[in-house]
Amino acid sequence: MFHGEHLYKCDCTYEYVRGFLRNPAVKLSIMEPESGSRYRFSLKGSAGLIVALAVVAILLIALPAYRWFFLISVLIGVVIAGGLTLWHRLRPIKETEVHNKRPLGL
Repeated sequence: MFHGEHLYKCDCTYEYVRGFLRNPAVKLSIMEPESGSRYRFSLKGSAGLIVALAVVAILLIALPAYRWFFLISVLIGVVIAGGLTLWHRLRPIKETEVHNKRPLGL
């Protein structure tokens, strides 16, 4: 069973339930993945953003129903963002309303 980068090996017949074993007395051993056994592909930063925008553009062009879904989603997002901006402009947070200013003590 893969979880993140590790393969968990269990010497038992119990099944995994949402990442946990049914029998907590059973011990797990973590095995590192073999090199080259799994192909890993990741996009970070601006490359990931470009790929995401390209996927959205392709879906907007190819699927007419997706256009309506996207339009409605963007409109809902703009209305909520505008409402929150207006709310915080009219009712700014006062210094006395912030109770725990340094929760980690840093």
